[in-house]
Amino acid sequence: MILAVHRFVRNLLARILSFFPMGVRRLLEMVTGEVHDIVFLSTYISDKNVQLTVGNTEFSLRLKGGLRDAHHELVVVQSRGEIYEEVMVSCLSRILDIDKNACFIDVGSFMGYYACYVSAYLSDQSTVYAIESNKDYCEYIDYSIKTNRFQNTIVLNEALSDQRAVVSVWDKSVFIEEPEDKYAGLELSENRKQYMEIRAQAIDTEPYKVDSITLDELCERDGIKPTVLKIDVHGAEGKVLGGATRCLQESVHWVLLELHQEGILGQYSPGYTRRRVLDLLEQCQFDCYLVGGFRGTAITPERQHFREKRKPICIPYTGKENTKVGFDRNKEDIMILAVSKDVENSDKLQVYDTLQ
Repeated sequence: MILAVHRFVRNLLARILSFFPMGVRRLLEMVTGEVHDIVFLSTYISDKNVQLTVGNTEFSLRLKGGLRDAHHELVVVQSRGEIYEEVMVSCLSRILDIDKNACFIDVGSFMGYYACYVSAYLSDQSTVYAIESNKDYCEYIDYSIKTNRFQNTIVLNEALSDQRAVVSVWDKSVFIEEPEDKYAGLELSENRKQYMEIRAQAIDTEPYKVDSITLDELCERDGIKPTVLKIDVHGAEGKVLGGATRCLQESVHWVLLELHQEGILGQYSPGYTRRRVLDLLEQCQFDCYLVGGFRGTAITPERQHFREKRKPICIPYTGKENTKVGFDRNKEDIMILAVSKDVENSDKLQVYDTLQ
């Protein structure tokens, strides 16, 4: 109901602004948009159920009160009648159309947006796993699962890494304590401990300690054979993939990866760089593609192309041409689609139709 009211208000404002000259209209759109978003978000002080519509798929999501960061973007985008992370959702939906019996793992599930979306998209007919290191967020995902009456969605409160270790779990990240000289000679952000101290002050919270596990060990323990992975772990993706090589080689067909900036990788996946992450996927027999338009404003060429053509720009990654993929885009996170070489060519073509 709240989202419907806010969409009505935004549409009304758009009609009024259409009578102004273009230059004045853009300025007024920016100002009224900011005011609308501030007023809208003020209604999310306490925990709230949000009814989301993604294409023809509907589901409910329980969101934590005092919204910030991704919470802000999710509800604001929805209030505009748009889709949160639409490029990622578009690619994922196409994959699910091909792999209707997919075993989907949402690594870094956060509030469960992708886990709940896939469960609803597949009509709760396939098993979906939401892996989240933050135990508090797991409670929100559990709440959403019960609200949607999903029977095949499982929440796993686990911290993934490439080794067994004691790790610190923060609000939205996992940090592994390691000797400073362990990665001598490799690209690594300086003063990691100092960075974490500053971060602790900024988010005004203390971490708690847990034992990490690799994705390979977790899947073997629980008898999981994933076919589709979505990974968004705030820079820990190097560690996660480093501990998932057996899964990647034996069962996974598709990986949707949010690959973070080099500095963030250095903090949470010391020893891993963007190049090393992509090379790891290639070594596990995956073809990798940079998918454009995942981040950035609506006026960037990649976003404009997606909105006009309904297909994102896609650039293949090869070791010889790796500078074209991501390394000149280090000011923002990028989206990588990795496709197993074992995937049928006909299925690949269906996804490429969406991407090319």
